Amino acid sequence: MPSSLSFAAPSSKSSRKSVAIFGTGDAAELVFLLVRDMGLELAAVFTSEGDGRFLGLPVRAIADQATVEYDVLIVAVLERPAGTARLLRVAGVPEKKILMLQPTAAAVSETSAQGA
Repeated sequence: MPSSLSFAAPSSKSSRKSVAIFGTGDAAELVFLLVRDMGLELAAVFTSEGDGRFLGLPVRAIADQATVEYDVLIVAVLERPAGTARLLRVAGVPEKKILMLQPTAAAVSETSAQGA
């Protein structure tokens, strides 16, 4: 499972990358802004059940992911990463398309230092 945006690095005349987001919280809002700023195409927003709207976009159930064309699914949920990864596998999301958000070592040590 990749954990960086290296998939979006320019390659030899490749087409624009299509991204889906899993989640609708604060992390998803940041990912949405990053996707837009990087000039990537946002294909869909998913949650476990799908319902409502996220920044004007319909939120779909992850069970419907096979009906959407996308190159990578950015998991913008920071709680229970193992449970989220399991949910995505059960929904049939190909492992090679899943990109999990992970804190950097610098962010972890900074958070630890602040708590000390």
